[in-house]
Amino acid sequence: MSKVVLGFSGGVDSAVSAVLLQKAGHEVHGVYLDNAEESARLDAVSAAERMGIALTVIDVKRELEENVCRPFTEAYLRGETPNPCIICNPSVKFRTLIAVADRIDAELVATGHYARIEVDGEGLSHLLPAADAEADQSAALAGLPQEVLAKLVLPLGEFTKAEVAEMLADTAE
Repeated sequence: MSKVVLGFSGGVDSAVSAVLLQKAGHEVHGVYLDNAEESARLDAVSAAERMGIALTVIDVKRELEENVCRPFTEAYLRGETPNPCIICNPSVKFRTLIAVADRIDAELVATGHYARIEVDGEGLSHLLPAADAEADQSAALAGLPQEVLAKLVLPLGEFTKAEVAEMLADTAE
């Protein structure tokens, strides 16, 4: 059984990702990137407890301000139209998830993004659009380097948003 660090908010997508990873035989360790009000953090902690997964809470407010918000604002004021997710994913979110994975000897990192990973014959990992074109989030992950893609698992990539919501309802029963 491999250990997986999962970006975990406690919402539908991360909760279903946790269930799918557990069903696949992985030991799931959630990481909540704290950048919001206390109630959001408490919701994530409560969801992790209900699901029986370990959860690490990491305050990323300073990193977000320095690496995402400030550069976003500067680019916007220059007349550009930056995408904060494309800035955040490699500089904050995945950097933090990989650091936790390294610290706890987890082989893989996962999120609830709707996209897919394919490994080619040479062992290189490639990002693909989600099976559900309307839910696809592959563009937000496009800036991730090969060393992240090689460890990345995207459990929701083959499902539609409706199927994921149905899976959550089924696990709540």
